[in-house]
Amino acid sequence: MPTTGSAPCTKACSRDRCTPRSRASLLAGGIAYLGVILPGAATYGEQLPAYIAAGIGMGLTFSPLSNAVLASVAPADHAKANGTNSTLREIGVALGTAVLTAVFTGANGTLTPSGFAAAAQPAVLVGAAAVALGALLALLLPAGRAPRGIAAPEAEAQAVQHRVTEPVAV
Repeated sequence: MPTTGSAPCTKACSRDRCTPRSRASLLAGGIAYLGVILPGAATYGEQLPAYIAAGIGMGLTFSPLSNAVLASVAPADHAKANGTNSTLREIGVALGTAVLTAVFTGANGTLTPSGFAAAAQPAVLVGAAAVALGALLALLLPAGRAPRGIAAPEAEAQAVQHRVTEPVAV
């Protein structure tokens, strides 16, 4: 949670396609480390670096991605873009849960201490691989641009005009 607030501080860096990749890589690395040590009798101290890395990576990934979505559309379309982004994120959560549950049950997972750890390891590693794939796909993100069809100075003028002239419903 504390890293989510610091993510906007890196706004100048967020236009670089490698920055989201490195942030998601930190998340993937934390999850992968947790998956590697999961079957053993790892202490909390041994697990803590994985939780810290995953938490920081998550906080620094999701907030800037929402900003990137809103920065890529005209101000009049922000509500639609935000709704679409939220909906797709929730579909991803549901799909990810289904896939990782299938991996868990496919590895003969049971809700006993030994059966859980043995089957959770492949599921966690598949989750880490999915996040790592997302980090690689972040390379395809465009560098910071004005909304489609609007030049940068025009986009700022339109945003200011939109905020000033549009009535506010109370």
